[in-house]
Amino acid sequence: MNENQRKFISDKLGTLGNIAAGALIFGQFLSEEAFRFPLFLFGVVFWITCYLTGYLILKGGDKE
Repeated sequence: MNENQRKFISDKLGTLGNIAAGALIFGQFLSEEAFRFPLFLFGVVFWITCYLTGYLILKGGDKE
C-alpha cells in the first residue's frame, strides 16, 4: 500500500472505533436496560483494537 492508502485506512479504523465505542459503551447509558459489563468490555477492547490496528498500518510503511 502507498502512504495515502495507509493514511486513509488508519483514519477509517479510528472512525470505526469511535462509532463502536459510542454504540457499545455510551449507548448503554441511554438505554432503559440494565448496564452489561461484558458489552462494555467488548466495546473498549474493540475501540483499542481499531486504534492499534490503524496505528500499525500507518507505521507499516516506514520499513520500506
